[in-house]
Order: sequence, then C-alpha cells, then structure tokens
Amino acid sequence: MISGLRGLFRPAMSDEAKSYGIYALGNNYMEDRDWNKALKCFNEALVLQRKCLGEDDVITGRTLRQVGTCLMNLGEHFAALVALEEALYIHQKKHGEAHEGAAEIINDVWSLLHKKRLELNGTPDRVNMLRDMKKQKNKRALQSFLFKSVRGRGGNTFNTCISDEEGKDTARY
Repeated sequence: MISGLRGLFRPAMSDEAKSYGIYALGNNYMEDRDWNKALKCFNEALVLQRKCLGEDDVITGRTLRQVGTCLMNLGEHFAALVALEEALYIHQKKHGEAHEGAAEIINDVWSLLHKKRLELNGTPDRVNMLRDMKKQKNKRALQSFLFKSVRGRGGNTFNTCISDEEGKDTARY
C-alpha cells in the first residue's frame, strides 16, 4: 500500500472499503492535476478492487478509466489506451454498447488518439487555438489569426462541394 496511506485505514477495514478511500484520494490528486500521485492511488485501488470485486466489475472499470486519464496526461499514450480499452470492455459487458458511460469512455479514447495524431502531424491543438482566438480584440485580428492558422495546416477549409440529386456539382466553396 502507498506509504502515506498506511495510517489512514483501520486494520479491520475490508479491502473494498480501503479501495474506495484510496480512489477518493486519487480523485483529489486528479483535481489538483497531480497525475503521478493520482495514478499511484488509482493503481493501488485497482489492485484491491480486482482482489475483492473481480476483474470485470464496473467499479474496477471506473478505476481503469481514471488510470487511463492519468496516463494520458502523463504522456503515456499506449498504456492509457490499454487501460481505457479495458474500461470500455468492462462497461459494455455490464451496460451494453449504447450506454452513456460507454460513450464517455469512447470519447476519452478518441481524445487520446486525436492528441497523439496532433503530436505526430505537428498540427496545432484546436483547444489552444480557440483560446488564442478568444484573446483577439477585433474582427480584423481574428480574421488574420484564422487565415494564418488555416494556411499553417496546409489545407483549404473551404473545399466543400454540394451536389444535386443527379450527382452533378452545383456549388463549390
């Protein structure tokens, strides 16, 4: 068990109860963006949960999602993907594929893959781009910023074609 946590729990507490406390502590570290400490807590909680609840319990899946989130923020993308995929498997097994929680985990996986693609392609991060856009004071500065960011990606965002019912191009933007 994590050395700082040894004194927090009574010896008579069940492993399940300890795992909930450690999980809550991990969430506190996550809120503070202390990813390393949060990851240690979630890993410890995961070990206890797998021992007392089983490999495929929903609570175990929830903890795996948090492990994946921490790993993603630490830049450990492959390990994060493995944790998130296992969390998704557990969630879908219990609740089905169309459940809201499965969609949230799929969104986490997409965010991870998108972040990795941006790193590999050198494409600017759109979240930071939006923050920068909001900082622009006037319309001309905003237009200039948008034009530079589109040219910087090497693409033309206005290459959309509209076709009529017969498949003929009627308009190109």
